[in-house]
Amino acid sequence: MAAAYEPGVGVTVYLDGGGIFIEETRAMRAFQNNRFSIGSEGLGNSLQCSLDRVRVHKALLTDAELDSVAATPKAPLASTLVSYSFNETTMPFQSAVAPARPTLTSEEYLALSNPRFSTDTPSGRAGDFSMEFTTPGPRVTVPDPATAIRLDNGDFTIQAWVKFGPQAARAVLFFSNGPGGAVSFSVLNRNVFVTTLGILDRDSSAAIPDDGGWHHIAVVHEAGKEFRFYVDGQLADTRAYTSGVLIDSRTDTQFYIGSEPTGGLPYVGKLDRLIVSKGIVPAEELDFRPVPGVDPGAPELTTRTVVEVAWPTLPAGYVLQSSTNVEDPASWTDVPGTPQASEGTYRYYFPPTVPKTFYRLIKR
Repeated sequence: MAAAYEPGVGVTVYLDGGGIFIEETRAMRAFQNNRFSIGSEGLGNSLQCSLDRVRVHKALLTDAELDSVAATPKAPLASTLVSYSFNETTMPFQSAVAPARPTLTSEEYLALSNPRFSTDTPSGRAGDFSMEFTTPGPRVTVPDPATAIRLDNGDFTIQAWVKFGPQAARAVLFFSNGPGGAVSFSVLNRNVFVTTLGILDRDSSAAIPDDGGWHHIAVVHEAGKEFRFYVDGQLADTRAYTSGVLIDSRTDTQFYIGSEPTGGLPYVGKLDRLIVSKGIVPAEELDFRPVPGVDPGAPELTTRTVVEVAWPTLPAGYVLQSSTNVEDPASWTDVPGTPQASEGTYRYYFPPTVPKTFYRLIKR
């Protein structure tokens, strides 16, 4: 079997050297991950058969160049990217062209690439953990035979805390294609994104800051009306939507965190407090506070012979900045030095040097 693809023209599919041309002028789909899989699509849809002489070429081979005669194997070509003859007696199998690219079983790959726990969290509290997806491909599969993910009338709220790594353009955080409701929650070019599977991909202008820090994102679906997109507790975009959600028409009995079911559109970074709710969670009840239920508020300012600025040590990750001109967003600068920490409070002390100074806390 072989397939020879010419971009913008079509594909010739071969069986035992005989080919059939199929026109295909659409562009290829963008790369989804960095895995090369043999015998399956990603980590699913396995092929039940025997395989030999698996090759991939970066060229449009002619009929005569195909390795289609069973008894007379052809040598790899200059265009050959991988060539597996499976002549080793045990794993790992090696490609006959450089680099060798030794194979792994799917179980070995998953063992190496599973997400891990991290102590880096939005709250900064001891004993709190997040989940870290370090390379494209790992995901969490959650069996759901009793259909815990059931959206009833189609109203739903999905929210999570994210801290991006070297992220691809599109990354899936949550994917459920079960009878209780077919939806996925993702990001696209650092904007919040939602899909009603089988119906619509819905982008938004709800942008997630590119500052290396933790951020809370959420989407609220009000059936028959709209999607509402939130970033750090603020409504960032609203899109009209009346097409609903597929319920009781899909059969998958598990849901996925960190990618699609086959490992496509993987998330790279840290993920915490992923919450899927049936119904509409009011904006003020979203889990956007770094320490759940605790509002850090504004810094307290006390003016004596020196200025004292104080704020709680939890939630962690806030930096004090100052400005003498709040009308200029670029004028804010970090206050130098390290604050004093005592009894759960950070404090800065410094003498006033100008008639008017403004202070703010910013999350890093």
